[in-house]
Parts: sequence; structure tokens; C-alpha cells
Amino acid sequence: MAYASGGGSSLQCIVIGDLNNDANMDIVLANYGTDNVGVLFGYGNGSFKNQMMLITGPNSHPNSITLGDFNGDNLIDIAIVNYGTRQVGMILGNGNGTFGSQSNGGISFDFRSLAVVSGDFNNDKRSESLLFTYYVVELKFNNFIQFVLLSNRKETSANYETFRNNL
Repeated sequence: MAYASGGGSSLQCIVIGDLNNDANMDIVLANYGTDNVGVLFGYGNGSFKNQMMLITGPNSHPNSITLGDFNGDNLIDIAIVNYGTRQVGMILGNGNGTFGSQSNGGISFDFRSLAVVSGDFNNDKRSESLLFTYYVVELKFNNFIQFVLLSNRKETSANYETFRNNL
């Protein structure tokens, strides 16, 4: 089976997870060229519903996405790296296949974004996001950046800093 992400979408990233609590894997796409995130809900038999588009804003150019429970409600949310606006967006899931609007959460970056991943790095039962840019790796714990890893081609160092990011 083949699924097209849409004309001009310029697909940049794909992740899977159960976004509507039906025990079937769903697909989430970062559509750089059309400034949206696409969601294909799985039927559990290898086929998927038509792509639902979640708008990320004009010239946002999403290039990386990750899934996690970022607000502690036990539902899967979507974190999006918007290359064009240099912000990390958050789309909160409702657990039933519907989503809130994207908020930027006040997280921005100065360098070329490469990827975002998530995990519960501090065992608080909430997902934290780890943002990779060309020079900086930022780990965000419960609304704060807890440490920033600065790197260049010759060496890597770690600095501990705390900043409010309003997520």
C-alpha cells in the first residue's frame, strides 16, 4: 500500500503512536512544504484513514515531530519543530482523534533545527522534549530547560542552566 502525503508537502519526518486510544498504530507526518502535520489513523489491518491536516501556521515549515504526554493528562500530544518560525509548537491531543490548536509554548531556537525527541527523563510520568539544533541540545523538564549541551566539531561540553519556556 502507498499513501501520498499530498502535493507539495515535502515530507520531512514520520512518527507512529496510538493517538485515539483504539490500540491501533497511527502515523503522524511533518509536511514542511504545506505547513501542517498530517495524521493517518490506523485501522489495525495495515490500512489507514485519509490524512487529517493539523495547521502549524504560515511559513512554519515543520521538519521534526515527536509524541508524548507533555501536559500530564495521560493523553498523547504532538511536539513539532517549526523550522520556518524557529519555534517548537505543541498540539495537545484529546485522546479521541481530535486535537487542540497549535501553541508555540514560548520555545524558540536560534540555530538550524535538526530533530526533537521525547521521553520521561526524570521519572515524573510526564514527557520531556529534547531539541537538537546544529549547535545546541536542550532538554526541557516541566516548563524549564534544565541543561544545554553546547557542541561544535571539535569538542562537547555541558552547562547547567534554567530558563522558563512556558509550556
